[in-house]
Amino acid sequence: MFSDVEFRLRSRVKADSPEAMLFKYLNSRNTLYPAKDMVMIAISSYWLPLAYQAEEQPVDLEPHIRACLYRLQLHSSYLMGLLGEIPSQAATMIAVDRNSLSSLSLPSNIPPTEPSKIPATEQRQLKVDWLNPFSTLSK
Repeated sequence: MFSDVEFRLRSRVKADSPEAMLFKYLNSRNTLYPAKDMVMIAISSYWLPLAYQAEEQPVDLEPHIRACLYRLQLHSSYLMGLLGEIPSQAATMIAVDRNSLSSLSLPSNIPPTEPSKIPATEQRQLKVDWLNPFSTLSK
């Protein structure tokens, strides 16, 4: 039988802090996804493999680590695009401790795409698709 697990986070920050800016954004209607989903995407992209590693039952971490690396690499490429930069092969490499992940290789580089060459109607869809964590698990 399945049971629900609940986690709540309340935080108070200074009004002029970067965290306040983030909270205002997440509480706005200008986000790509509902705030809850955006927070879960961010948390799982960073910490899900560690959560699996902490489980008492052994779990194959490789697919979870690869999915996280892929999402982080996509996010890095997206942010570089906001700066008007095209991610180079060196820039898209993700630093990992090779001793702890000796059996893993880094995911292949994502081919750079210049946003200016993508029609405006497709840019919005691409913005949404790159962030969807579930699309990376089925590929």
